[in-house]
Amino acid sequence: MKKVLLTVLAVLGFVLAANAANSGSFTISVNTPATIAIALRNAGDSSDYTAWAAGEVALGGNTTMATAQAVLVKNTSNVSICLTALATTPGGIWSVGSTAATNVISIGLYQNNALSSLLTALPATTLSTSDVTIASYIAVGANKYIGAVLNLPTFSSTGNTQYISVTITALIEPAS
Repeated sequence: MKKVLLTVLAVLGFVLAANAANSGSFTISVNTPATIAIALRNAGDSSDYTAWAAGEVALGGNTTMATAQAVLVKNTSNVSICLTALATTPGGIWSVGSTAATNVISIGLYQNNALSSLLTALPATTLSTSDVTIASYIAVGANKYIGAVLNLPTFSSTGNTQYISVTITALIEPAS
């Protein structure tokens, strides 16, 4: 029995000695928090974007934003982003729909990397009152130019000025 125990201890000691090392290492994984931010600027990047004065448009008519009226969306995040948008009609009689109808407006957005090519991005993505993706993969520091097409109601029960609010939201670009 002593011989067997000594043999087992000797083999175990050899195995332990073979696995011994004078150093070791391990990996540390660190994630930095994503900072998501966009800036909405005028087409010339000289001031913050505030409003598109679409002007007077006849019922049932439509108007397309001129290139000089475009919105410059700057990705000031530290991650790649995508953009979503939605439209609302705060306090008005009109509502937002996929097509213009009585008291219903339809608004679409189109986008491009270059202002000079913005109108080639038509047709527009139609907005709703829920988020719709309007641009994918905008790298850190990159820009997108956004234009709009507005289709007015076929009939309106008011002659008052109506306001349409478009909200653009930046989200972390999903991993592909």
